Parts: sequence; structure tokens; C-alpha cells
Amino acid sequence: MEGDRPGCVPRTAGPRNRSPPGDEATPRGDIVTDLTSLSPNLWVTEEPLKLGPARLNHRITVVRLSDGRLWVHSPVAYTDELSAALAELGDVTDLVAPSIFHDLHWNQWRGQYT
Repeated sequence: MEGDRPGCVPRTAGPRNRSPPGDEATPRGDIVTDLTSLSPNLWVTEEPLKLGPARLNHRITVVRLSDGRLWVHSPVAYTDELSAALAELGDVTDLVAPSIFHDLHWNQWRGQYT
């Protein structure tokens, strides 16, 4: 049972921003421009992602560090709209792609922020 294994915690977060039934998510996903603030220095958003028959969500997490710089974890598809939203929050200086599938859009972001 989930949560009974050491290190497993049952998911208690609210519903995710999923694509409507029948929506055809592309490998790139929908354009993401809205960031949800979870706290004064923490934002997230998701884009639908289709990998073969699997329909998943790809979540980006943005943290404003104590010096005002932005740390971006698992970047979603890069868009000018998302870039503008981030520019209002601070300067992106750190990009983190922790594993395979979290680096799907790495080259787009690296080209803009390095």
C-alpha cells in the first residue's frame, strides 16, 4: 500500500492542472504562461506531455533565492510569454534538470540563459 513503504508519503496535494478529456497533448505540450505562487518565493506550473501512449504532466518549479536570483527546476517548453513572466520575478541564473525527461527542453533554456 502506498505510504507503507519507508520513504513513501501519500500524495495529499490538490488536483493537478491536467488537459481536458479528449485534448490532444503534443510532445511539446501546451504553451505555459501562468505560474502558480505556492509561497512568496516559490512558483510552479505544468504542461501536458505525451510520450507515446502515456499522457503525463511536466512541472516546472521556480525558486527565488535570498539574493533575488531565480533557480529553475525541470524547465518546461520555453516560450517568450513564460520568459516575460519570469523576468518580472527576477533573473534566471540557475537551471536544474535532475534526470532524463526533466531535460526535454534543456537546450531551449540553456540557449536563453547561459
